[in-house]
Amino acid sequence: MAIDDLRESLMGNEDAVMDDQSELQIALRNAVIDQALDCVVIIDGIGKIIEFNPAACRTFGYRREDVIGLNLANVLVPERFRQMHTDGMERFKRTGEGPVIGKRIEIEALCADGAEIPVELAITPVNCDGVHYFTAYLRDISLRLEAEEEVRASQNKYQNLFELSTDAIIVHTVKGEIVEFNSKAASLLGLEREHSIGNHVKSLHPDSAIPAAKAALGEVMAGREVSIETEFLSASGEPFAAELTARQVDTEAGPLVHGVVRDISERKQHEAERDRYEKLLAHAQRLAQVGSFEWEIKSGTFFWSPATYEIFGLDAEKPAPTTEEFTALLHPEDLARLEPEVRAAVATGTDQEVTHRVILHDGSIKTVETRIQTLRSPNGTPYRLVGTIQDITKVAEANQALTEAKEAAEAASIAKTQFLASMSHEMRTPLNGVIGLLDLLGETALTEVQTKYLEQAAASADSLLTLLSDLLDLSRIEAGEIEIERKPILTRDFIDQSVSVIKATFADRQPTIDVRISPTTPDAIEGDAARLRQVLVNLLSNAVKFTPSGEVKVEVDYDPAASSLQLDVIDRGIGIAEDVLPRLFDRFVQAHTGLSRRYDGAGLGLAICRDLCRAMGGDISASSTLGEGSRFSVSVPAAAAQIGGQEIKADNPGDAAAELLSGFSILIAEDSDTNALVVSRRLERQGAKVVRARDGREAVLSAQTGSYDVILMDVSMPEMDGLEATRALRALGGRFASVPIIALTAHALRGDKERCLEAGMNGYVSKPIATDELISNILRTVTDRRPSMQDDLLVPDTSVNDWQDDPELFAEVLEMFRGELAGYREALSEAGQAESNEVFRHIHSLKSSAGNVGALPLQALATELDSLSKDGRASEVISRLPNLIDLIAKTEAAIDSASGRIAS
Repeated sequence: MAIDDLRESLMGNEDAVMDDQSELQIALRNAVIDQALDCVVIIDGIGKIIEFNPAACRTFGYRREDVIGLNLANVLVPERFRQMHTDGMERFKRTGEGPVIGKRIEIEALCADGAEIPVELAITPVNCDGVHYFTAYLRDISLRLEAEEEVRASQNKYQNLFELSTDAIIVHTVKGEIVEFNSKAASLLGLEREHSIGNHVKSLHPDSAIPAAKAALGEVMAGREVSIETEFLSASGEPFAAELTARQVDTEAGPLVHGVVRDISERKQHEAERDRYEKLLAHAQRLAQVGSFEWEIKSGTFFWSPATYEIFGLDAEKPAPTTEEFTALLHPEDLARLEPEVRAAVATGTDQEVTHRVILHDGSIKTVETRIQTLRSPNGTPYRLVGTIQDITKVAEANQALTEAKEAAEAASIAKTQFLASMSHEMRTPLNGVIGLLDLLGETALTEVQTKYLEQAAASADSLLTLLSDLLDLSRIEAGEIEIERKPILTRDFIDQSVSVIKATFADRQPTIDVRISPTTPDAIEGDAARLRQVLVNLLSNAVKFTPSGEVKVEVDYDPAASSLQLDVIDRGIGIAEDVLPRLFDRFVQAHTGLSRRYDGAGLGLAICRDLCRAMGGDISASSTLGEGSRFSVSVPAAAAQIGGQEIKADNPGDAAAELLSGFSILIAEDSDTNALVVSRRLERQGAKVVRARDGREAVLSAQTGSYDVILMDVSMPEMDGLEATRALRALGGRFASVPIIALTAHALRGDKERCLEAGMNGYVSKPIATDELISNILRTVTDRRPSMQDDLLVPDTSVNDWQDDPELFAEVLEMFRGELAGYREALSEAGQAESNEVFRHIHSLKSSAGNVGALPLQALATELDSLSKDGRASEVISRLPNLIDLIAKTEAAIDSASGRIAS
C-alpha cells in the first residue's frame, strides 16, 4: 500500500466539506516527514518498507525508490539482529506487545556500504482497519557517542592526573571546607575521606602557619594565583616545609579553591647544607688563600669569591673589577705570558695553569697560581671561563730560596765531582804505573825474599785501587750516576767467578766456600753480572776475613712468583754485636772498630752493597749472633732468561791472545813514562810493534808520518789532550777518518766514555789497564778495519817458527786443520739462523785451533764472536755467521795455496 493510500485510509471517509482541510493536513504531514532531521521509516505488518524519508536516505546512503517495498530486516538490521527483529514482530501480532515498542533504545543500524552506525531508535505501532503498521524514528548518535567518550576520557585523564600527581592536591570551598583531595594528600597529610571531608583547611597547618594561610586565601579570593612557602602538618603530626600554590576555579557547584602542596623539606635541607658548605668553602678559601672566579666571555664581566677579593686587597662589597681593571692589576712583565694561556684555554678547551705576579693598589707584589677551565655550550661555543687563583707568594719565596740553595749545592756537587775526577786521574795514573811495573817485575828472576816483597807491594797497590774504586762508586751513587744493566747472564758463572776471586785473594788461607743452588734457580737470569759479582765478592770477602776457621756457605734460591733472586752468605765467624746491626750498612761504619787495624777496610763496602742492591730494585739485610756467625741476605728482582750459547770456561785470555797482535803496528800517546812503558811492554809481548808519542800534538804528527793499525790515546795530556788530538786526526780525513782510536783514561765518572766516543774514538779502556781488556778492545776495533788482516789469511811463518824443528809435522797438522775447516763450514752453514749450543762450541774450538796454525784473521773473528756469545749477545753472533763461513772458505783456499811451500 502506498503512503498516500495509507494517509487516505487514516483520514477515513469525511464529508466533502472537509476535503480541503484533509488535503492540507496531508500536505503538512508530508512536509513534517520529509523535512524531519531524524530518520523516519514506515513498514507494514510483514516488515516491508512503505516510507523512507530524505533524512534516512542521507544517513544510510540509500535512494528512496531503491528501498520501498524491501524488507526492513534486509536493509537496516544487521544480520545478527534479524532473527530477533522477526521474532519481535510476530510476538506483537499475537500479543500486541513487543520488546522495543514504545521504548527508546540505542542499537547499531546497517548502512548501504555495509558499515554499521550507532542509532537511537523509537518504534510506534499504528492499527488501520485491523492492519498493523510501524513507524520507526532513528537518529544517528555517532557524534554524540564520540563526544561522550571524549568527555569520559577527559574525566579519566583528569582523575588520573589528580590521583597520580606527586604533589598533594586539596580542593576546598571559599569558606575553607575540604571537598576533595588526592591520594598524595592523604598519605602526606594523613587525611581520611570519611573524617576529613568537610574539615577546615586550617587544620592542615601548625598554628604558626595559619596567619600566612589566611592571607594567601584572601589573595586567591581576589582572583590572584598565590604561591608561598609555608608549613603543613605531616601524617605523624610533625610540621614540614611545603610550597603551596592555590587559585580559584569556577564550577557549576560554585567557586572552589584548588591547592597544590609540594613537600620541600628535603630541598630546604639541601639548601641549608649548601649554605653551610658555601660558608665552609669561603672560610677554607680564606685560610688557604685560594679564591675562585668566573669570567663571562661575551660581556667581559667577572664574578669573584670573597677570598679572591682578599687576595687582591679589594673590598668584597664592591662590584668585581672590569676586564680592563683586572688587566691593570697584572704585572706587565707577565702579561705577555698570560694572554696566550687564556687564548689557548678558549681555543682548545684544555685546562691551563700559569704562575704570575699581580700588583696590588698599595704597590706590593704577590705571586699567584691561576688555573683556568673553559665552559662550552652544547654546540661547542665557549661562553665562560672558570678558575681558581691562589696566593703562593710565601711558597714562591721559599722555592726561590730552595732554588738558590739547590744551585749552590749542585755547584758544590759539580766541584766535588770534578775534584774526584781529577783526583781519580791523578791517583790512577801513577797507580796504573805501579801495578804495571810490579806485574812486569814479577816476570823476571827474583829471589824468594824479593818475591815476598813484590807480593806485599802488589797487595798494597790492590788495596789502594779497591779503596779508590769504593770512593768513586760512592760518588757515583750520590750523584745518581750508577747505571744498572739488565741482560741475560748465566747464574752459575757470576757466582763461580766471585768465589774464584775470593779464593785467589785469600789463597794463603785456602778458605772453604760451599755453594748450594736450589733446583728452582734458573740457569740464566736478567741482571747486571758486574754489580751482582761486586756485591757477592764484598760479602764473601767479609765472611772469609772474619771467619778464622770453618767454611763459608753461599745459598742461592729463586722465587718464580716474584721473579726474585735470593743470595745468602753465611759464616761461622766472630759475629756482630746486636747494637751494631742497625748501623751496619751506614757509610764508614765497621762491625768491629776495635779490630780495624787487624781487619782492613774503610767501612764503605757494605754501604755500597746496600746502595747497589737498591739500585737493582732489591735490598740487603743482615742477622748475626756475636761469637756464632752472621748471615747476609740479598734479594734482587731477576727474571728468568734464555742464553743462546753456554758460557764456556775460557782459556787463559793472555794465552789465547798471545799471537793475535803479531804484525800490529800500534801508536800509544801517553805522557806518563811509567804507564807508557807498562803498556808498551805488554803489547810487545803479544807481538805488536809499539811507537810512543808524549802528548796529543806529537800523536797527530806521528800518525801522519807513520802507518798504524790502532792508536791508543791517553785522554789527559799536556799541550793537546786526547780528545782534541782525536778531533784533529778525524778532521784530516782519508785514512785518519777510520783509523781505530782507543781511549786510555783514568777518568771514571759518568759521561767520560760518551765524551770519548763523541770526539771520534772507537773504544774506551779505564786505568789501571787490564791487559785482557786492552787486547780485546784492540781486536774488536781493528778486525773489521785492518785490510792486511784480510789479505794475510794465513801467516805460516809465524807458526813455522814454533814448528821449525819438524816442518813436515806442521804440514800434516795444517792439512788436518784444512779438513776440520770443511767440517766447521758445513756445520755452521746447516745451522742457518738457529741459535744452538753446537754453533757456539764450534766457534770456541775454531778460535783455539786457528791460532795454532797462524790463521790469525780467522782466529780474531772467532775470538770476537766467542766473546759476544759469552756476553749473552747470541743474536749478533748468528747474524755474523755468514761472514765467518766466508772467512773459513778463504782460509781453506789460503791453506791449499801454502801447503806446498810449507812442506818444502
